[in-house]
Amino acid sequence: MTEAITKKPKTRTVHGTLPSHVHRDPDSNEPWQCNSPYCTDIEAVHPDNGGPGPVVMGYEPWRR
Repeated sequence: MTEAITKKPKTRTVHGTLPSHVHRDPDSNEPWQCNSPYCTDIEAVHPDNGGPGPVVMGYEPWRR
């Protein structure tokens, strides 16, 4: 019997058309793209690995 290999899709971290930049996960050393205008640290844990998700322009938590 062959076991199906399933991979969880990565959390979407680029929203809209703003220019993107690349973060590096300090634990896995993997790069990941983001286009939040509020990022202050390029070395950040990917949301799939327990890091916070990027703040999306127009959905800022401090405006709710």
